[in-house]
Amino acid sequence: MACQLTPADIQAVQAALFRPAWGARHWGRHERWRRVLAGMALASFVVLLLKQFSRSRLGADGVGWEAVMAALVAGAFMGWLWSRHAHTVPPADSPLHLPFTLAIDAGGVHIAGQGFEQQVSWLQVTALRQAGGCLLIHTRLGETRVVPLRAFGGADAAQAFVARALALRDEAFNPPQHMPVQTLRYRLTRDDVRAALRGGQRGRRGWRGALAPVLMVGAVLATSALTADADDPTWWLGMGLAVGAAWLLARLVLFADRRRAVARHPVPEGDVELQRWGDHLRVLTGHTERTAYEQLGAVVATADHVFLLTHPDQALIVPRRAFAGQAEMAAFAAEVDRASKDSST
Repeated sequence: MACQLTPADIQAVQAALFRPAWGARHWGRHERWRRVLAGMALASFVVLLLKQFSRSRLGADGVGWEAVMAALVAGAFMGWLWSRHAHTVPPADSPLHLPFTLAIDAGGVHIAGQGFEQQVSWLQVTALRQAGGCLLIHTRLGETRVVPLRAFGGADAAQAFVARALALRDEAFNPPQHMPVQTLRYRLTRDDVRAALRGGQRGRRGWRGALAPVLMVGAVLATSALTADADDPTWWLGMGLAVGAAWLLARLVLFADRRRAVARHPVPEGDVELQRWGDHLRVLTGHTERTAYEQLGAVVATADHVFLLTHPDQALIVPRRAFAGQAEMAAFAAEVDRASKDSST
């Protein structure tokens, strides 16, 4: 199979794998300037806050403008250091963009191009996954081969290639006589992640569980101090408004936190394969994850999902569409729950 990468392919992969935090947008080749300006703005903001505090609280300007200028320089330097980690796209004349051929068989992955030929055993392949319209082949040596999906001629052909590659890799690690008890294939979506976070314990543990009570106690104490000399109707009205505002603020913070968690939860671009073995579960999404039954904390079955909790905030998500019907989903949940309980006794 003939393949050739373009700068647009590399840029798409980098945008998919190294997505900026909090929805920030890259400035392309000017990304370094964005980070330098961000460092200057953050450093100067902190120093100006200290300057204002010194004026208003201490009655003296203890932070001079030379400190502000020093903060700008320091912030620019920090932004420049940060920009050194920015991922740049190789130029169009880079050897990375030369055409090459790709083939797979029981021995591994065969890659040949102008002046080189490489064979990678399946035992050296750590992961196969899709990102940015490309197939990524990761090896134990830290190398990553990028193959554009357009080389396959269509989405179905690409999925068939990935499925065959995963089957060959799994066969290299596990001889054919060792086969899973059950195999499920499905595609995970953001709605599945949202359902998992909604049904888990995320909002009732740690700081999230304490947020509403802490805000309400703070609101009660602040309102009591501010309305100490008010009459009873005013006191009760202020107290009710303060508690309601604290509750609403807590709900908004948890809502934003949940949306952020859903957006940042990794969702494979291709199909997910879940294998149920005798002593563990195996999830294949390009790379293989093994979860022993004793690692499962609980098995939660709903009308649309089965959540296999590996941590109060983490779970293996299995949607109903992975099964032929509701009875098969219930049987799967019951078998995994039984295996989990048997392994812990």
